[in-house]
Amino acid sequence: GDQQDAEEGRRFHIVVVQDISQRRQTEEDLRYLAYNDLLTGLPNRRLLMDRLEQAVAASARHHHWGAVLLLDLDHFKTLNETRGHDAGDRLLHHVAARLRACTGSGDTLARQGGDEFVLLLGDLGACTEGAAAQAEEIARKAMEMLREPFNLGDDGEAHHITLSVGITLYDGNAASAEELLKRSELARERVGKVTDVVQVGDTVKVKLIGIDDRGKIKLSMRAVDQKTGQ
Repeated sequence: GDQQDAEEGRRFHIVVVQDISQRRQTEEDLRYLAYNDLLTGLPNRRLLMDRLEQAVAASARHHHWGAVLLLDLDHFKTLNETRGHDAGDRLLHHVAARLRACTGSGDTLARQGGDEFVLLLGDLGACTEGAAAQAEEIARKAMEMLREPFNLGDDGEAHHITLSVGITLYDGNAASAEELLKRSELARERVGKVTDVVQVGDTVKVKLIGIDDRGKIKLSMRAVDQKTGQ
């Protein structure tokens, strides 16, 4: 009787072991697809906007300047039409790799879509002129990185590119992240090659920059109304 009571009083534990590594990997893959560009591996526009919002908030909180650089490859559509989309994809991949070399550890390089890249710069100091100078220097470095021809692996000639760069400075108080990109895009569409936009009331000073077909950097200056882009 005692033995039977002892057996009836035993407790049995059932342990279920489930391997969740595959589920975690799937979740990580889905997150990567949501926030990264598959071709280049860079952050996409969604992740860029998130980081830009954080950067604008930090700029307002700590009273420093930052900058948004828009880098647009000239005549990319022509490359796709003449040498095919595979060559275009390889060019974008190579461009992203070179641009990473001039991106600081605290900065964000993203592919916004098509042939357009965005470089987000954080703390550039409290001086407007100093921030503009730093942003322009990084733009020049980006241009230098892209001056060497690209081997696109299609047995064609090495491909040279020209680049339009637009820089918008921000201090965290003037505009939202979305508005910063919109203003930069509007200014670039209206005046061409924008590298430095400094707000002065309703007027911004726009510095134009570009690389010509000979690889020489060209600079000029004009004023643009930020509301109309004229």
